[in-house]
Amino acid sequence: MSNALRKGSSRAAFSMPANKQRMQPVRVAELVRTTPNEVYDTFNLPVVDTPDSKVEQMPNGTYQLKEDQRKGINPFEKIVKEPHQAIIDDKLYLEMAADFEKYDAGGKEAQEDVDQRMKWIGFFHRRKKTYGRFMMRIKLPNGIHNVEQMRCLASFVAKHPNDGCADITTRQNWQLRGMMMEDVPHIMSALEACGLTSIQTGLDNVRNTVGSPIAGIDPFEILDTRPICKLIDRYITNDGKGNKEISNLPRKWNVCVVGTHDLYEHPHINDLAYMPAMKDGVMGFNVLVGGFFSATRCMEAIPMDAWVSQENIVALTHAILTAFRDFGARSSRQKARMMWLIEDMGMDKWRAEVTRRMPGGQLATAGDDLCDPKWERRSLFGIHPQKQAGLNYCGIHVPVGRVEAEDMYAMADLAEKYGDGDIRLTVEQNFIISGIADDKVEAFLKEPLLAKFSVSPGNIMSGLVTCTGSQFCSFSNIDTKNQSWKVAEHLESVFEFPTNVRMHWTGCPNTCGQIQVGDIGLLGCQVKNPNGPGKVPAVDIYVGGRIGADSHLAEVVQSGVRCDDQLIPALEAIVVEHFGAVRRASPLPNAMTWKTMKKMSHELVAEVVAAPATHACLDCGYSYSPEGGKKFEDEAADYTCPGCSAPKARFAAVAADAPAAALAPTATASGAPIALNPAKAVAFKLVEKTVLSHDTRKFKFALPTDKHVLGLPIGQHVMLSYKNTAGEVVSRPYTPTSSDDDVGVLELVIKVYPEGNMTQKLESLAVGDSLDFTGPTGRITYSGAGVFNVKDYATGTTTARPAAKSIGMICGGTGLTPMLQVATEMLKKKEDLTIHMLVANKTEADILLRDELAKMTVKHSNFKVWHTLDSAPQGWRQGSGFIDEAMLKTQMPAAAADTQILCCGPPGMIKFACLPNLEKLGFSEDNILVF
Repeated sequence: MSNALRKGSSRAAFSMPANKQRMQPVRVAELVRTTPNEVYDTFNLPVVDTPDSKVEQMPNGTYQLKEDQRKGINPFEKIVKEPHQAIIDDKLYLEMAADFEKYDAGGKEAQEDVDQRMKWIGFFHRRKKTYGRFMMRIKLPNGIHNVEQMRCLASFVAKHPNDGCADITTRQNWQLRGMMMEDVPHIMSALEACGLTSIQTGLDNVRNTVGSPIAGIDPFEILDTRPICKLIDRYITNDGKGNKEISNLPRKWNVCVVGTHDLYEHPHINDLAYMPAMKDGVMGFNVLVGGFFSATRCMEAIPMDAWVSQENIVALTHAILTAFRDFGARSSRQKARMMWLIEDMGMDKWRAEVTRRMPGGQLATAGDDLCDPKWERRSLFGIHPQKQAGLNYCGIHVPVGRVEAEDMYAMADLAEKYGDGDIRLTVEQNFIISGIADDKVEAFLKEPLLAKFSVSPGNIMSGLVTCTGSQFCSFSNIDTKNQSWKVAEHLESVFEFPTNVRMHWTGCPNTCGQIQVGDIGLLGCQVKNPNGPGKVPAVDIYVGGRIGADSHLAEVVQSGVRCDDQLIPALEAIVVEHFGAVRRASPLPNAMTWKTMKKMSHELVAEVVAAPATHACLDCGYSYSPEGGKKFEDEAADYTCPGCSAPKARFAAVAADAPAAALAPTATASGAPIALNPAKAVAFKLVEKTVLSHDTRKFKFALPTDKHVLGLPIGQHVMLSYKNTAGEVVSRPYTPTSSDDDVGVLELVIKVYPEGNMTQKLESLAVGDSLDFTGPTGRITYSGAGVFNVKDYATGTTTARPAAKSIGMICGGTGLTPMLQVATEMLKKKEDLTIHMLVANKTEADILLRDELAKMTVKHSNFKVWHTLDSAPQGWRQGSGFIDEAMLKTQMPAAAADTQILCCGPPGMIKFACLPNLEKLGFSEDNILVF
């Protein structure tokens, strides 16, 4: 895709069919003959033509699925991968960095650039969790970097002290957090200057190459993995320039090189593991393939009956990766890992395909494994002598793998002052300082950093491994970092252990925390709250995972264990029964004090940081924070919500662990740029005001450009706000009568009330004046096919109601507009359901959008409208009087599991007319939605 098609709004306007945008393929052999392929030349790789491959090479060197392979493929293959080369070739991130908000407003493809394609250069945007902030990964072969490189990485984190932090990962790597798009150009150049790269570290690419953390210094090592890991990494990244041969794999892919009997590298959970072995007197590697973890399946790697020399290790890596690229599944993401392909082909056919791609078409059978299966795995913590006389290495524990910028600088200082200048990471999320002279050990151990990061952690802490957790990851069901730290400290405080217990935590079924290899594994989930509405954090508990020569995947022993009241007793019983723990006569004080992990400044959107919210409006989500010592309970009985005017009774206490609201604009199916920004107010200019009646107006506001859409999900509303003369912010929710089908404009139909602050403000606006809009907001979202998703503002959870076949809508006054929004969507999609709308007003003149409703009833036989008036004129043929049980019985569908009644109107109408009478007719809370 050319640069011209990837420039801001011009891309959004471009509408050529997707199959016409795709480049025409070339045969691999033809491409290599006409255009030298740097990767093949550098590593002396054979060119093998594969006409039955699922993919084809494009003129720019990348690979895409052939046309006849596109039926039934997953969305990532359709929309995310194809233009990914522009991120690398065109350095598209420079355009993004110039004006991130403008670029992000450029439509669906622009947002896919931000959220997905940036992963190819190592930047990860979590739109729903940390909008505007990026996590980044780097390539760190063998997990080793020097002082200058560490300080470079620390500087990225230090730039954002409120948001920035770093996590050591389970692949001997870093995840750096808090970066902004404007940082990216500097980061990319700084990485290159210090010999690092972030290229191809995310999505369906090869992850960090893992090796022995004590490679080159271990007195008992079989071989030094460092040069081999670096060589593999050079191939994977094409020396940091990007390897287009393998930039579009079916799924992510892991590789490790084993150098010790201890198997610190965890070979059995890698897609490809090189195991040291001898063949005809030559040192090389046997090969394991297919290890992986996923949400639906976990498998240990299996022998391939293959041996490769060190000289041909890149050739074999290339052969395996390209075979995976050419034939791997691209339909279900859950069945796209390499083991599925090996099983589908059968090992003999798989081995033959890989052999065909090797130099000379030859691949030896397995040699003699050099790893001792009876070797007892050594602890890396503390001081250990190196193979180099007079030098030592020290393993240092990092609780849950989390560090701040100042810690990273201190780690570099330690390596420079006492060691050889290297900092080594482990897959257990800890680090090692190497090259410490004998005469410096005593002073080294007195360094302040080692009071924070222990060299002799406790029996649980020493093996504690966690995923990112819900603080930064939207997939996670629990806060793994905080929860695991507290649990570990408790268990160490009350029990004595005969041995270390490795405890792994992961927040979701993707199992980034590798729970299956832990002695104890904890998988985050959500279960029903026994004390109220919503769900609460919980875990499934696994026991029995092993690493090493007798590796074994753990099995689940308990499910749905609530974190707040059930987890500690359950774990206490497990450590006694399975690991010989003995309860202490009296608890010991914790050697380390658990701390709350860093809060993120983007969660504090307000200009002035308020006290934590104690209550939330169940209708609009407004958060009540106590001011001046005043509690919510102290508010007057007639207190109303500042956001939507709901009465005090519509507030509920906020759960302590309720997640923060997502700060994310909503994507549109059309790919048009989105005007709303939930993170801040956006000013829209009034372009037209129409008088519909004595007290009703239609206001038309212009969006930023004539290509923008509002970006409002069905069922949601916008919040209008302004500052009054006293400097107070006045805000009210409204539902537009326009939709995302109306490009460039937003329309509101509003009744103007003499005492209404917002409606009077709107009435005072002249054409050309602006008003602030924020959103989307609201607890109800209609997702289609009769399904409503309902958010509980008190707990932060969202629940999908069962699909409805019959819809009742009760609306009073301007409460018609949200009902009309939902009804219009249902009718537009020709959904198989019936809609009965009851519209209540004081007089006939008060009826809003009467002509529009009448036209809808004529056009759609499944849409019925009944009006009722408090004061009906003579000859009025529909309802009169207040809403009562009899009126609801005749005008609303009968109570049933597949019926939903939607209500929106004045609080009095909802409280005294709708809810009590619906209850009399057999409707439960699960059948009623109050907007």
